Amino acid sequence: MRSKSVALGVAVLALALGATACSGAATGSATTHQAGPAGRPNALPASGTVTVKYGNKVVCVMTVKAGKGTCKVNTAKYPPGALKFVASYSGGAGFKSSTASTTLQLKRATSTTKLTLSAARVAYGHEQAERLTVRVAPQYTGTPPGKVTVSAGRTVVCVITLASGAGSCTLTASKLTAGSYHLVARYAGSASFGPSASAGQSLVVTG
Repeated sequence: MRSKSVALGVAVLALALGATACSGAATGSATTHQAGPAGRPNALPASGTVTVKYGNKVVCVMTVKAGKGTCKVNTAKYPPGALKFVASYSGGAGFKSSTASTTLQLKRATSTTKLTLSAARVAYGHEQAERLTVRVAPQYTGTPPGKVTVSAGRTVVCVITLASGAGSCTLTASKLTAGSYHLVARYAGSASFGPSASAGQSLVVTG
């Protein structure tokens, strides 16, 4: 058994199956599994099928032709943590059936948060005219859920609940006194996506 650590949404998985081998290559948001003969260089290419499972769920079934087979698996569908994959070769063409497993350490994918202001200046007492928009993008695939907190220094301007990875809010009247502010949006993260903070945006509240 071997283990490997990867980010959510992309993985490299390797399985050894006696007469066959199963390996994977990173393909963005999917894992590509390949099967082929190993340990018998003078034998005819293996044929048959290799079934890959996660628990009781069949992840994919590849048809082995000329000693090779492939299938793709979207790793974004699995929770972060230690994932045990079991591959079973059905046997065929003189090859015995065999089974092997590997453990994949799936980490949270990173995220990127962007903050946009509807205007760079707003009049004191009329801050509600200012709309703040945030968008959280995933490292690979999926939709980051949760909340984003927009702050001006230690002052929390608003808390936005994401919908489809985005959201917005308007400022509260007289929330900020006249002056210049540096606004930053911070995404708290979730079970599948790590936290992130936006670049600072300047806002001037005129008196």
